[in-house]
Amino acid sequence: MPKEETSRLIDPTKLCGILFLLVSVLLMQACSEREQEQLENTTVQQTPVTTTLPVLRDLETRLAAFGSLYSPLRTKVAAEVEGTVISIAVDEGSAVKRGQTLATIDSAFYLTELKQRTAETRALQLGLDRDLQLNLPQLSFSVNHLRTADFGLASSDIGGAISLLMGGLDVAKYNDKSGDGQRYDIRLKANTSGITGQNALQHIYLRTARGDLVRLDSITTSQRQLGPAVINRFDQQYATTFYATPTVSLGEAITRVHSIARGLLPPGYEITMIGRAEAYTETIGYMLFALGTGLLLVYMVLASQFLTCYGNSGY
Repeated sequence: MPKEETSRLIDPTKLCGILFLLVSVLLMQACSEREQEQLENTTVQQTPVTTTLPVLRDLETRLAAFGSLYSPLRTKVAAEVEGTVISIAVDEGSAVKRGQTLATIDSAFYLTELKQRTAETRALQLGLDRDLQLNLPQLSFSVNHLRTADFGLASSDIGGAISLLMGGLDVAKYNDKSGDGQRYDIRLKANTSGITGQNALQHIYLRTARGDLVRLDSITTSQRQLGPAVINRFDQQYATTFYATPTVSLGEAITRVHSIARGLLPPGYEITMIGRAEAYTETIGYMLFALGTGLLLVYMVLASQFLTCYGNSGY
């Protein structure tokens, strides 16, 4: 009995397991002691740190950007005529002024065209005359309405005084015998012997409603200028009439006049033919109408004959 118990206590498998555990514990303890020694022998490297007192100041704001800057005020630059640019007088980004030359366009084409138009105009100007004169001296008046109202005058009073002085006014009519149909205008006009220049207006006085006299030059300003004395009308529009005796045929002259007018007249102006030129244009229109009517009649006659022949053939 005692031997069997001894053999159970000394089991070789259990004994090997216990020995393995003891060896493992010893190895782990030895490794931990070795790592502890290495940590103790390792020198710790210290990092130097510099400290300073804070200072209050404004931070500089800087912005780095890439791109193009454009001004909000822009002006579109364009030429009034077409052509080839032969030189540019400014650089990109340069400051320019009103009226400054920016570029030069080749003017050879326009000079040639100008010479041609000038030659055609001179050829048509042989015996050319017009009923409008634009270089007659005139005196233009501007009314100071505030001063005029302060004196109790109206613009019609000033206009009447100037008309009476310069051209006269129709104040009545006269007839020799009653019912004869012959009536004559009675025109009232001031004596202009003392009016020798623009400074003579200071001697002209207007009477107000209160009986006071006011000098004309104190309520108006005058300015010398050139202009037409009379502007005629044609078809209820302002017009000037040109008279000419061209050296070419009438049809060719009309064609040249229209060709030149298309390149010279601004928008809103037009050429209207009168006299022989108008009659010629109307004659051309009548001839075209007669030709068209004749062609239509010939077509109708031929068509009727064709239908007659076709019907008589029995088909």
